[in-house]
Amino acid sequence: MSKDETIKPLENVCCVGAECGSFLRDRIIDGSVSSIYVNHPEPPTQTYGSDDKDLEVILESDGEPAHMLNSTTVLAAAKCLKQDGKGKLIIVTDNRWYATLICVTLQKAINEHTNLLQQLPLERCNGMHQVQSFDTKNSGRLILYEGQPCSD
Repeated sequence: MSKDETIKPLENVCCVGAECGSFLRDRIIDGSVSSIYVNHPEPPTQTYGSDDKDLEVILESDGEPAHMLNSTTVLAAAKCLKQDGKGKLIIVTDNRWYATLICVTLQKAINEHTNLLQQLPLERCNGMHQVQSFDTKNSGRLILYEGQPCSD
């Protein structure tokens, strides 16, 4: 590209350096986001939450291990999403233990805020299969899937 050519700015990308929960709460309009993608590689070694008793404590109390997707951040993200199932929160990790911790955190947030999120029906995806489920108080069952995500 020559120095005479004008470089157009990207119009569909935004990079922000901020704590995600406060950014979503303080800077994003409720109901304005179509999709939030959270792609987690395997997190640093953490032991809290690796035992079923720890997961019960997370679900039943205010205590949560330090991680980005705590229930406060999940609530902030859910409020930003478009309503009536038009907004999607898609979380992907390559660590089964961490996926379970995220599901329990989601379960806690959904139990405290009925109809906060709705499960995407991933059974139709050929590469996906259910590996675990978590019952919520009023919103049905939260399902942890494993496999290759669908393209849509």
